[in-house]
Amino acid sequence: MSLEGTSLTVNSDGTAKFSVNMVGNKTMQTYIGDFECSCVLSAIDYVNAHKDFVSTIGIANRVLTDPDEVAYALIQLKYRLNKWGPFWSTDGAALNGSHLRDYNVILHINKMCEKAEIEYEKMMKAEYEKTKDKIAKQREEFIKRQMEEAAKDKEIKEAEADQDSDVNLPE
Repeated sequence: MSLEGTSLTVNSDGTAKFSVNMVGNKTMQTYIGDFECSCVLSAIDYVNAHKDFVSTIGIANRVLTDPDEVAYALIQLKYRLNKWGPFWSTDGAALNGSHLRDYNVILHINKMCEKAEIEYEKMMKAEYEKTKDKIAKQREEFIKRQMEEAAKDKEIKEAEADQDSDVNLPE
């Protein structure tokens, strides 16, 4: 599923691809690259991302400051990104964008991953609704067949019982 107005493509396998082509708000450097992310984190990655975030900023459940939002984005992206553009790493080392001085780029990439998660959930819910209706119809047909077979079995047993009672009648 490709979203209009963005380069975001969400796949049914739980990954999404998007392109970045933007200018940093501090350095005015242009950032261009293709990214792939996981739309939903595994349970352990979800817990680890939260743990990393709390250990980075301290107390959880407070109003986030701008640096907190950048920290949150960097930590989320550490666990979400599967592939990234060349500016995201240096000398082949995965630095998770922590070396960038343009925070708007980091926040934008995280927003794309968040959009991917929302769109993936919509896609899965729509697929579930299609499947749910199909399964309900199959279940109804199965129950109908079972009832018809039970009715036939009952008729056969009653006919056999009638024959047995005819055989045992005194003459």
